[in-house]
Amino acid sequence: MKKIILLVLIFFSIVGSNVFAATTTYRPTREFYINDFADIITSNVEKLIYTRASAIERKTTAQVVVVTVPDLEGEDIGKYAYRLYSDWRIGDSRDNNGVLILISKAQRKIKIEVGYGLSGVLNSAKVNRIIDGVAKDALKRNDYNTAVKNLVYEIQGIIYYKYGIEGGFDNYASDSYNLKIEIIVAVIIGIAIFFTPFIYNFIKKQRRRFNY
Repeated sequence: MKKIILLVLIFFSIVGSNVFAATTTYRPTREFYINDFADIITSNVEKLIYTRASAIERKTTAQVVVVTVPDLEGEDIGKYAYRLYSDWRIGDSRDNNGVLILISKAQRKIKIEVGYGLSGVLNSAKVNRIIDGVAKDALKRNDYNTAVKNLVYEIQGIIYYKYGIEGGFDNYASDSYNLKIEIIVAVIIGIAIFFTPFIYNFIKKQRRRFNY
């Protein structure tokens, strides 16, 4: 009986330790915009990101924050990013215009959390295209410096465009333009398909006129 009780106590102590084990809580560094807890970003790139991000906030009130962690410790990266974004209160409190770039070294995962105030120009589809376009290849090579720099540059340009700041680039507008072109092309193809039988019959009739 004593052995059974002992085994039960051991079991619950193990289960309890797993259930109540908390993910490591990180606090923002003094630089705030760059928090390299995984130690994968060089000091030169950290300075560059700090300069860029501080300029973004100064000109627009939006905040772009980069965080690297060694391990997610079992937590889903989406939930982790959302919790970090909320706890650190990234972005202006009124406009909710923050961007969190989170990279987990152990899981080789990246998540960009965007505040509601920037969701118009940085929706999920747009964010995924940015990651695929400017960071994915670098991340595969473990070139975190290039990946982070490219992401910050790209996001900076889009934020500047939204706020009408010189130096921004119209990535969002380009997407809209491309979508319009695709719609126009689809309409033209549809019209061509619709009128093809009529054109074919017309040509046949014209040919018959010259038959004897």
